[in-house]
This record gives sequence, C-alpha cells and structure tokens, in this order.
Amino acid sequence: MKSLFKTFGVRAFALAAGVASCLAAPATMAADPVTTVRIADFLPSQHVFYTCSMEKWLGEVDRTAKERIRVNYLGGGKVVGATEILDGVRRGVADMGVLVVDYWPDRLNLASFSSLPYVFPDPKKGTEILHELMKGEMGENFRKEGIEPVMILLTTPRQVALARDRVKSLDDLKGLKLRALGWEARTLEALGATTISVAIAEVATSQRTGIIDGSSQTYYAMPGWGLMDATKQAIELRGYTHTLVVLGASTQKWNSWPQAVRDTMKTVSRSIESSWVDCQAERDEQIVAQFKKQGVSIYRISDRELDTARQMVKPVFDKWLAAVGPNGRKVLDQYNALMK
Repeated sequence: MKSLFKTFGVRAFALAAGVASCLAAPATMAADPVTTVRIADFLPSQHVFYTCSMEKWLGEVDRTAKERIRVNYLGGGKVVGATEILDGVRRGVADMGVLVVDYWPDRLNLASFSSLPYVFPDPKKGTEILHELMKGEMGENFRKEGIEPVMILLTTPRQVALARDRVKSLDDLKGLKLRALGWEARTLEALGATTISVAIAEVATSQRTGIIDGSSQTYYAMPGWGLMDATKQAIELRGYTHTLVVLGASTQKWNSWPQAVRDTMKTVSRSIESSWVDCQAERDEQIVAQFKKQGVSIYRISDRELDTARQMVKPVFDKWLAAVGPNGRKVLDQYNALMK
C-alpha cells in the first residue's frame, strides 16, 4: 500500500504541478516582446516639420504603447542624409524613415503625382485623396521600392522666395533662376522660370550671393533654412504645388512586426496627420506676419493670373504621364473619380 501510494502520490503531484503550470502560462505568454524601431530623419529637432509631426508622433507612441514599442529616433541626418533615406531603409540602416517624395521622382514616380501643379485644393482634402490612392497603384509603387507607407504628411502650399522685390505680375517669373526639385521644377519651367538644383542647406547662401534669384519653399520651413533674411519678396502662386512626405517602414520589417504594433502606428499616424495640417497653417501665418513686419513684400497672383497659370502648366501632366507609363493613367483616373 505504501508503494502504491508512493507511486500514485508522485503522479498526482506531478499532474497537479502540470495543471498549475498550464494555468499560469497565459499570464506569462500574454505580454508580447517589446518591438524596437529605428527611425531615420534628416531634419533638425527645431524644424517646424519635426515639431508639428514626428515629435508628436513619437510622444503619442510612447504614451499609448511604450510597453510594446521602443523607438530609437535617429534625427538630424546623423545616420543618413535626406537623399539617402530611401536606400537606408531598404538596406536596413533604419527600420523606418522620413521620405520626401520629390527626392526620388523616378523611383517613386507614381507618388510624385502629388507634386503636379494644382492637384490638391488644400492639404486636408489632399491627405484623404492620397490615402485612397495608396490603396492602389501608388501604394504598390512604394512597396516595389521596399517601403510600406505608414503616415502621409502633405505640406501647406509652397511659395517662391525671392532675394529681390522684382515680381509685379505672373509674367515676371520668366527668366528667373529658381531652386526647385522634381515635378515642381517642371511646373516653374512651364511658368517661364529656369530651375537650378541646389542642396537645401546652400539655398540661403545661393540666394544672397545671386547664384539663384530665389527658391521654392513652404512658409513654415523658411526660418529653418535661413531664408528669412535672404528673402525680400514672397510669391504666392495659390497652391500650385504641395510636398508629400511619407513616414515609411521597410516592408520586410513591417511584415515581421506584431499586428498590434502595426495597428498602433497606423492609428497614431492618422491622428497626427489631422493635427499636422493645422500646425503648419498656424506657423505659416506667423511667418507671413513676420515677413510683413520686416518689410518683405508678398505678391499673390490674381484670379485671372491663376486661370492663366493653370493653362500654362497643363503640359506638365502630359510629360508626367509619358514618364511614368500606363500606371500613371490609372492613378490619374482614380484621382479624377475621387474629385467628383
């Protein structure tokens, strides 16, 4: 009997221990491992783009998901520069990156649609349109480059900052040497200007020394690039272009992260997109007020000139379609359906 009790007693104890272990297992397994995410950015921390978007994004991710997501933010171009971020994310230098689409008009060719002239009525409407476009060929354009679009940041309208007060009408743009990129450059050329490629960090100096007559930039970004003292006139072409900036993740990394991490990033991104537009607009107003205080003149094209400008830049769409191929027509058709 003692032998039987000893045998069955040991088995019973082992069974009870096993049951207890199983019951305890979910509590141990429930906590997902922390996902570490490295994000590359080229802009300095004092830049309005950062304070209006990424700073808020980082804070919200930390507030809502610090037990799941740990972010290593690599800002200020310390890891990769502005034009290197796309390949940096592809090669694994960073898991995510802040991508200015205009830097890669040939590779992100369908996404460069966002830089075509007079496409979006305003940044909020434009953001919603871009989210829909990302569901089709435009999103595939990013994924073919190894990027998953996570947050869409469409800037307020770009202006032309000039080193001298010299424009009194739309015609006065003809012959001006202006710094611009991608399809925005083709738009300014259609309006009669000559465009020149200058590194963004050298724009203010180039403007002061006469290498260029001026440059295109959003109002809010002008202080960050030293253009406040290098500008004597600002030309408002009334929404002739916006810049698309995307917080993109490596598709390989994105697909490897837990669904809860991806859902959190998408949710936070959508909330920041909404506040981002208002933050930009508020800062734009501050810069305009500061310009006026400094005596900088501001020329805003008239309704008649706006109609003329729209006609002048129509060939840019034809050039874009010829450059990007059949999928460009699909994007344009989708856009036209969304605008109805």
